[in-house]
Amino acid sequence: EAILQFKAGSDLVRRQNRSVVIAALRRAATMSRTDLTAATGLSPSTVSAIASDLMNEHVLIEQRDFGPTGIRRGRPQIAMALNPRKAHVVSVELTHNQLSVGVSDYTGKAINELDDRFSTAACSGEELLQRCSRLIRMALSNAQVAKPDSIVVAVQGRADAEGRDLLWSPIAAGRNVHLSD
Repeated sequence: EAILQFKAGSDLVRRQNRSVVIAALRRAATMSRTDLTAATGLSPSTVSAIASDLMNEHVLIEQRDFGPTGIRRGRPQIAMALNPRKAHVVSVELTHNQLSVGVSDYTGKAINELDDRFSTAACSGEELLQRCSRLIRMALSNAQVAKPDSIVVAVQGRADAEGRDLLWSPIAAGRNVHLSD
């Protein structure tokens, strides 16, 4: 039992350290292993192991044109950056009389944003879903993304316990709208 607790603890620490490295790269865009060590407070061997794993998983990519070009001693610095093509997220925001859809890459950079203004109060649940689907497809097509890794929806109102269905909203006439579909 003690061995299982140790394994679970080390797995948790490893996941947390990976998150720390990814968060540092999100803030700085590109960093060398040395810079990551300084920014995260992790040991050089930990940063190197995590960076190697993330590169093998195509989460990180190397950036060859990095930093000052002056003469330095030792091994040349190789910068790493998040791979923008690793994942894509669609964000959908439904507010009073407006639907906004955005597509972002893994670095958090917005690739495409579209808005649709219409009377949300006069829209049935089915019409709302059709508008959402159409705008999502257009945004993905414009961003040249075949399939998103995640779609996040923000809307004022009440959702079911799983957050999949919009039960009621003061800005839309439709009730029990199956947004997750």
